[in-house]
Amino acid sequence: MKKPVIFIINHGEFGKALIESAELIAGPLDDIYAFSLKKGMSLEDLIELVEDKLKTEKNVIILTDLFGGTPNNVAVYLQNKYQFPLISGVNLPILLNLVLSRDAAEVDIDSIVSDTVAAGKDSIQYQELKNEFEIGGDDFD
Repeated sequence: MKKPVIFIINHGEFGKALIESAELIAGPLDDIYAFSLKKGMSLEDLIELVEDKLKTEKNVIILTDLFGGTPNNVAVYLQNKYQFPLISGVNLPILLNLVLSRDAAEVDIDSIVSDTVAAGKDSIQYQELKNEFEIGGDDFD
């Protein structure tokens, strides 16, 4: 089975920057595309842009930046037509987990998606301010 193709649908250039950041950590990435909602762009324009690529791909997972936002609404509209997993609230840990999971082994897409959502939730941590911080020692273990 072909590894999943990843689409990121987002506001502005967030998806492109997210992919570039992920490549700093994981190296060059393939089968990943960013679709940007830009100022003055209509909902129909974004649908057409994504759907043109979606028609040529199989086994797609779509990530959006903001639940309920226009890119997410476009993805939901297309999901009803093409049936693919959709994760909203994409961040760097979610993208990295998804890329590494899909590239690691033959794992079913449902497991990849549920593990990715869990990793995204786990990555959100409140960091309390320490009174003293020294570089070295156990601070970076």
